[in-house]
Amino acid sequence: MLNLDFPEHRTSRILITGSNGFVGCALAKRLFALGFENLFLTSSSSSKLDFGSFFQIDFSDTSALVAILSEVKPECIINTAAISSIEGAFFQPEKALEVNAFAPELLARYCAIHRVKLVHFSTDFVFDGTHTAMTENHKENPISSYGSSKWLGDKFIEHCCNNHVIIRPIMVFGEKEEWQRHNFYTWLVQALQKNDSVNITADQWRQPTYISDLVEAVLQLTFSNATGLHHIAGADYLNVMDFARKIALSFNEPEDKLNAMDTHVLGTPEPRPLASGFDLSKVQKAIYYHPKSIDKAILHIKNGR
Repeated sequence: MLNLDFPEHRTSRILITGSNGFVGCALAKRLFALGFENLFLTSSSSSKLDFGSFFQIDFSDTSALVAILSEVKPECIINTAAISSIEGAFFQPEKALEVNAFAPELLARYCAIHRVKLVHFSTDFVFDGTHTAMTENHKENPISSYGSSKWLGDKFIEHCCNNHVIIRPIMVFGEKEEWQRHNFYTWLVQALQKNDSVNITADQWRQPTYISDLVEAVLQLTFSNATGLHHIAGADYLNVMDFARKIALSFNEPEDKLNAMDTHVLGTPEPRPLASGFDLSKVQKAIYYHPKSIDKAILHIKNGR
């Protein structure tokens, strides 16, 4: 991985939305460590980081968002704010549209007018889970309220703002902060350490993305001339049960704690794609992106990065 510190951009005014979330926080911490001086952070919950200028905001509050943009005058916006779960979007469909579609549209219009770059996080759930090795030209077909709201946000951005990067990762994992909700890795590690028996879907296939690899790729895309849609994922395409086995093995936990089951047994309100895998050719031509294998990523986490 390249050791990039982007010295020519360190004084830029960077607005990171969703800074208490898993991805937003990781990006903010990395930029702060690189010496970025003008970080502006937003979240719907109170500030969790001890750096940057923070604004607590309901992302569906259009007037509040406009006021923040007017005050901050960002030179770059990294939008990680989202209603980011199947359940959350299903039970609050109007809120999901406001946060996942209409707020990104507002950001895109601002960026177009003020000639600001917008970096926006989408999701692999805009696809229906019937294909793998998908390129950026693959036709979207969301099968959930969450996927539909994120897809609409993508379309608004593409229509409103030329200077954008839309990033679609798959199953982002890695160590988290105490206040953040679990990702698959941290949830499974905690369950195994409690000696719990865990149900794992055996009919889902994913290309998990290590958070550290994702952050470095996003910063390269942000501070380069790259624009447009980019698929970002890990090096390994594997069954979720096999991913769980690798995690269990790394902690010397017996595999018999993992109970295989089919997705439909979980009784989720809307379906999840059964398969998500990306062709990484475009992003690897645009930047230096060579993601770690699952085994190396887990070792990286355990060694404290």
